[in-house]
Amino acid sequence: MSILGNAARARRSGATAQWGCDSLDVLPRHTRRALQLAADEVALWPGQVVLAEGAPVRWLFAVVSGELVLRRAGRDVRVLGPGCTYGALEALAAQGHADADLVARDVTRVLTVPKRAYSALVATDPAFGEWVMRTLAAQEARHR
Repeated sequence: MSILGNAARARRSGATAQWGCDSLDVLPRHTRRALQLAADEVALWPGQVVLAEGAPVRWLFAVVSGELVLRRAGRDVRVLGPGCTYGALEALAAQGHADADLVARDVTRVLTVPKRAYSALVATDPAFGEWVMRTLAAQEARHR
């Protein structure tokens, strides 16, 4: 498995965690390579705050394994599993800010792509841009 691989969608006991996000492995090889070169892979521990509510979003976060949770006022409002992203819209906005705390739910591996590199990937790699749009659409549909 590549470092961008994330295995099959997981199920948590008691509840199905179907995030609806495409695996990073669906990206063409050249796109995965470009993403790997643009990103840093970060290991997170349970409870670790990745981004605080109101903080400027300067990266795209893509979950490789594990789960991130968006938490407002101590309440989990959205779970992001493998293949899901956070910051796709906020990082492109001139003054995008986090709308909730972004917290590791368990041991989690995340790719962090700086805003400038993320913008360049969207602009130059149609497969990456399409993947981001599919991920955003799936996440939005799931939480309506």
